[in-house]
Amino acid sequence: MNCDNFTKLAEDLDEKLDHLKLENDPVLVFSEKAVNLCISMLQLMRGIVLEDGFNSQNDEIEFFKNIKPKVFGKLYYHTQIFNYESMRAIGSKKSQRNQLISEQDKLHIFTRDNLEFYQYYRGHC
Repeated sequence: MNCDNFTKLAEDLDEKLDHLKLENDPVLVFSEKAVNLCISMLQLMRGIVLEDGFNSQNDEIEFFKNIKPKVFGKLYYHTQIFNYESMRAIGSKKSQRNQLISEQDKLHIFTRDNLEFYQYYRGHC
């Protein structure tokens, strides 16, 4: 399959996610719907790859280097939001704030631990 078709599928996912935002669902409901959309898109792309393959090696490289990681990144993002919202402390604002700070600290540690890869990726995009 041509990479332009995969790009169109990724853009279609973005449009569907934008439409979901307009529904003004609670964050937990929105993130669950977003996760399901992303999973469906990745499954669709996987099926196309398995059935049709790629037109060229460059299309394959473009798909695995740029298109799929962006879709997977959206899945990861919405999954993290869903997980956080479903486990968010029901207590006081202070306990919720402490939990959010803890999550933020985890992100900083992850970024620091993977700094070389992050710099490599940002330098080659």
